[in-house]
Amino acid sequence: MRTPFLLSVAVVFLVAAAVLPASAIAGPYKVKDLQAISAPSQFAAGCPGALGDGERIAGDEIEPAITVNPANPRNIIATWQQDLGAAARSDLVAASLDGGKTWARTPIPGITVCTGGTADAASDPWVSAGGDGSVYFAGAEAFLSADPPPVGFLASRSTTAVLAGRRRRQLPPPTRATTKRRSRQA
Repeated sequence: MRTPFLLSVAVVFLVAAAVLPASAIAGPYKVKDLQAISAPSQFAAGCPGALGDGERIAGDEIEPAITVNPANPRNIIATWQQDLGAAARSDLVAASLDGGKTWARTPIPGITVCTGGTADAASDPWVSAGGDGSVYFAGAEAFLSADPPPVGFLASRSTTAVLAGRRRRQLPPPTRATTKRRSRQA
C-alpha cells in the first residue's frame, strides 16, 4: 500500500518539475550594466517663478516607475520626480529603444513652471504602456500659493514611440482632470 502512494508522490513531483518554467527554479536575478538615467538635474539652475523652489534639492529624485511597451519589448519607459523638496520641480521621463542599453530623458511639457506649465510643483508620477504600444503618463501638480495647496491630476497619452532616437518625441502636454459634482435626485 505504501509503494503506490510514494510512486504517486514521485510522479507529481516529476510532472511539476517538467511543467514549471525554468524561472521558477532559477537562482536570484542578477543586475548587469546598471545605469543612472536620472542625473544630473535638467533644472540645476532652479525654476524661477515657482513658489518654494529654493527648498528643492537639485539632483534629488524619488518615486520611480517603469514600464515595458508590449508592442515593442525593447522600448522601456521610466518616470520619476526630479529635484525634490516638499514636492518636485517636475516629473521627467526617460526611454530606451534598445532594451535599456541607452536612454534618452526629457521633461513632460506643461506640468510645472519649469516645463512651461503653471504649477509650482509635481508629484506622484506613473507610466504604463497599453497593448497597442500607447504610453500613458499620470501625475499630480500642486499650486503652493494656498494652504492646503490645491492639487490637480494630469494624464498624457502617446501613440508614437516615446523618445524615438533621432526622431525624438516627447509625451504630449498632459490634460488636467476636472471633477464635476452631480446632484442626487430622489
